[in-house]
Amino acid sequence: HPNTTSQSDGIICLSSVADERIIPLPQGALPQNKRRTLKNIDSGSGEPKRKKSKKQQKDTTTLKQEHAISEGLKDAVNELLSNYVPSSHLKKPFYCRVCQHQSNSESDFLSHKQSEFHKGAVQQEKKRTYCKLCRKQLTSIVQMEEHLKSR
Repeated sequence: HPNTTSQSDGIICLSSVADERIIPLPQGALPQNKRRTLKNIDSGSGEPKRKKSKKQQKDTTTLKQEHAISEGLKDAVNELLSNYVPSSHLKKPFYCRVCQHQSNSESDFLSHKQSEFHKGAVQQEKKRTYCKLCRKQLTSIVQMEEHLKSR
C-alpha cells in the first residue's frame, strides 16, 4: 500500500511500513514511576523517611549528649556576655584611615577632613589604588597589592 490516501484527513502516506505496528514492551521493561518529593515542599523534612541503622541510632544518642554539652556551653557563654557592650556603642576616638589621624571629638575630626593635608592624602591614595590595566579603583593600598599579586 505504498500510496495510500486517508480520505478523512487528506494525508498521503508514502511509507511502505505505514501499516506495521511495533509491539509494546513488557511491563517489566518499562521504567517504574516512583513518586518523587521536592525538598521542604512535599514533606516536612524534605527527605523520605528510612529506617535507622544501629550505627545511626548510636549517633543519635551521641548527638543528644553533645547537644546537652552545647547547651551548658551556651549558658556559660551567655553568662560571660551578659555585661558585654559592643564597641560600636562606646565613644571611641575618631580615626582617619588614610592619614592615621585620631581625634577625640567629631568637630576635630571633621576639621581634619577639611584640611589640605587630608585632601592631598586622599588624592594620592586614589592614584595609588587605581589599576590602569583593569581600569578599577580599589579601596586601599593593601587591596591594590593583593590585586597585583593575583595577576
